[in-house]
Amino acid sequence: SRDGRRIWAACAGAQAILELDADTGKILKTYQTKQQGSWFVEITPDERKIYTPNLEGQSVSVIDRETSEVKIIKFEHPVYGIDVTPDGRQVWVSGRDLAVIDTTSDQVIARIKTSEADTGRIRLTSDGKKVVVALSKKLAVFDAKTLSLMSETELSSSPKVLTLSADNRRALLTNPDDNSVSVVDLIAGRQLTTFQTGKKPDGIGWAN
Repeated sequence: SRDGRRIWAACAGAQAILELDADTGKILKTYQTKQQGSWFVEITPDERKIYTPNLEGQSVSVIDRETSEVKIIKFEHPVYGIDVTPDGRQVWVSGRDLAVIDTTSDQVIARIKTSEADTGRIRLTSDGKKVVVALSKKLAVFDAKTLSLMSETELSSSPKVLTLSADNRRALLTNPDDNSVSVVDLIAGRQLTTFQTGKKPDGIGWAN
C-alpha cells in the first residue's frame, strides 16, 4: 500500500487475495476471486479496487475492497500479465494480444494486436506513456495513448518476468531456461547485456 502498512498477496490455489498487516504478517482480510489461476494481483492507486488476472479461469476478477463484491470480466483465452495506469483509469492485461479495461465501467474498451498471439508479463512506465510487453523472444513497447507499436527488441533468451528501472530507460527480464537476466535499453531499442543468476530466476523487482 502507499503508506507501507498493507500487503496484498495472490493465492491461486485458494482462489483468494489476502490483505496482510505489513508489520506483523497478520491476515486482515480475505477476498475471493471466484476464478481459477489468480496468480497475480494489482491495486488501483486509490486502493479501492483489486484486479487479478485468472490464467486458468480465462478472466479478470475485479474486487471492491470496501464491500468485497466481485465482478468477473470474461475472456476467451488465458489472462496472464496485468498492470494499472498511474492515473488509475485503465488496467492493461496480456495473455493473448493485449486488452485495456476501463476502471470506471470495468469493461474492455480496446484490444491491441501483437506480432505474437501469446503475450507474457506486462509493465507500464511510471509516467503512463509506454506499455512494455514480453513475447517469446522479443520485448515489445506500445504507446499507451495511441495503442500503436513503438518498437520490438530481439532477445537472446525467452523471458518470464520483467520490471522497469525507476527512470523508465531499462527493462530487466528473468530468463528461467538460461539462468540469467537480460537488460534492455528501451530508448535505443536494444538488448544491452545478459548476466547469470541462480537457477531458474522468476520474480524480479527494482529498488531505488
